[in-house]
Amino acid sequence: MSFNHPQMLWLGLTLPAILALYILRQRRRESRVPSTFFWQQATAELSANRPWRRLQPRLILWFQLLAAAAVTLAAAGPVWHYGGSPQETIVLLDASASMQATDVAPSRFQAACQLIEEEARNLKPGSAMTVIAFGRQPQVVIREAGNAAAMAQALAGLKPGAGGGDLAAALSLATALAREKGAARFFLVSDGGVTLPADAPPLEFRPVGREGGNVALAGLTLRPVAGGQAAQVAVKNHGSSPVSGQVHLTAGSESCGSRTFHLEPGGTAYLLWEQLPAGRPVRADLQVDDPAADFLALDNIALAVPVDSREARALLVTEGNIFLERVLALVPGLKVYRVTPDAYRQVRQAAYTYELTVLDGVSGVPLPPGAILWVNPPAGENLAGVAAGPEYQPGALEAVPGSPLMSYVDLAEVHLARAHGIKLAPGWRADMVAGDQPLLAHGESGGRRLALLAFDLHASDLPLRPAYPVLMQNVINWLLPPVLETPRVVTTGAEVKVSPLPLAERITVTGPDGRETLLAPPLPPAPFIPEMPGFYRMMQSWGGGGTQGERGPAGKADARTGTAPQEARQGMAATGAGRPGAPGSGSEVQVTALFAVNGYQAGEAAIAPHEPVVAGIEPRKTGAAPGKGETPAQGEATTEVEAPGTAPVKTAPARARNLRDLFTFLAIILALLEWRVACRGY
Repeated sequence: MSFNHPQMLWLGLTLPAILALYILRQRRRESRVPSTFFWQQATAELSANRPWRRLQPRLILWFQLLAAAAVTLAAAGPVWHYGGSPQETIVLLDASASMQATDVAPSRFQAACQLIEEEARNLKPGSAMTVIAFGRQPQVVIREAGNAAAMAQALAGLKPGAGGGDLAAALSLATALAREKGAARFFLVSDGGVTLPADAPPLEFRPVGREGGNVALAGLTLRPVAGGQAAQVAVKNHGSSPVSGQVHLTAGSESCGSRTFHLEPGGTAYLLWEQLPAGRPVRADLQVDDPAADFLALDNIALAVPVDSREARALLVTEGNIFLERVLALVPGLKVYRVTPDAYRQVRQAAYTYELTVLDGVSGVPLPPGAILWVNPPAGENLAGVAAGPEYQPGALEAVPGSPLMSYVDLAEVHLARAHGIKLAPGWRADMVAGDQPLLAHGESGGRRLALLAFDLHASDLPLRPAYPVLMQNVINWLLPPVLETPRVVTTGAEVKVSPLPLAERITVTGPDGRETLLAPPLPPAPFIPEMPGFYRMMQSWGGGGTQGERGPAGKADARTGTAPQEARQGMAATGAGRPGAPGSGSEVQVTALFAVNGYQAGEAAIAPHEPVVAGIEPRKTGAAPGKGETPAQGEATTEVEAPGTAPVKTAPARARNLRDLFTFLAIILALLEWRVACRGY
């Protein structure tokens, strides 16, 4: 017999404690009385409760001792071992990226599944087999299968992952399952590209794969140069034979030519492309002259997205407005310049390099390109069909429900002395109103975003309220959507942590296959784990009322090149026009970011089969690995792997039965009997 939780045997100390309670009795104070006639019964009880009393066997004492012993054994998890056959088998199936190699037809992973099915066909009557596939995380594929048909059905739809394999986590799960059965045979099916923990139990190792080469694109880096960008591609030979081939490069949808290479075993070549188009994602494709030298296709492409770290530039045109200057200076990623209206006319005559222009009470000036925020437009001025009228005294201010510009803006303590009446044109939407008069509105014209604030900030206490910086941040975020904080390049199987924007309501990721994954709601978003190489596009959106779930043109990226419409490449999505003021018409904010996922991982690219690495011990190549298209027979090409200090696995481990439930039931019965005896006074 063994125990799953031997540390709980300390509960056995309750047995001597119960005995001590029967031996030790409380000392009583002596007193003189006139007669002992009326105290005979009390003196008899005192005699029975002397401090050091001989232990007398009583029925209730035995029940208490037996109940305490049963509770102790139940907590320790006793396991009774019996017989030598049959046995439980737990198979650990390697589902890491290197198992996609095709040196064994159709792949190493499929060959491993066939090997497991063969083991299931050879199970003895009464035996059972559990399969745990492990990639980044372990997964129980089937538990206690007793025949090959059930095993084949469970393995039919299984595929290897695109990352590494965590054998330690799989072994932890396997030992937990084995503990329930008492003993089990551990069976590892892998190409050896895993690390065995030092405290791992003994296991049998069945290798899959043969000596196979692999040529990989180990990296693709971009750097800006005059007039464009340059790309450098690293090509590495992980095989044991010389290889040659070529790498083809694509920037966006434009072909940029090929470079040839010749590599010795273990060699690396660096190929350079200069004067590529600026601002475009780049893809490199590998082609090897001898297909037999490259059996892993996962790392035959490399992708990169250019980093745009340039700050947005904003021009404030004003005679002097400290409120606007200070609030614009607080916007992250925005570089603000201030000019007077006269100087602005001179600036407009040259090349205009500002993405946002803020006009403060300016009249008679040419409208700039890019986004515009017009504050306090004089009467008679016109912005994309929106005309400013004479001043009037507005009443209470109200936020229009569903407006993205009014999110978290509290107007309860905001007062306004005067404002200009404005009449909205088709395609515009009101955000703040006083009665039926709009005070803040936004719209689009000619592919650019526009916003209009119909009053002078000096005629209001808005700049003195907490609502002011929140309102201005919302307006700037709509005019110039912020940049998403996403990594530019990640590897398959790695977590992509998502940082939601303050107003984000919906977060999605579209993969190279066009499949969209919803990360939020609910918030906070779950991490995203890509499983295939390619370009991925993340979108965060808010506002839009009932059309919040609809995707704008920025939501779709070309699966091969990563290109998207011009609005998406600028980090913002165009929105459709609709009925003026209707929820969702021109009001949904969509912010997108493109990132690349590469399949190269050094540990997975070295696909030569070998024994698992054991805690600082150099791996040995397997001796009798099966050839291409072959499945090892029962007992063939099997290696027994032991962690240091462990005993070899037994060929016929004993069967076991967990007795925890039995002792728990026995403890309950004894406790009930003890209670019954105590009530009767035995």
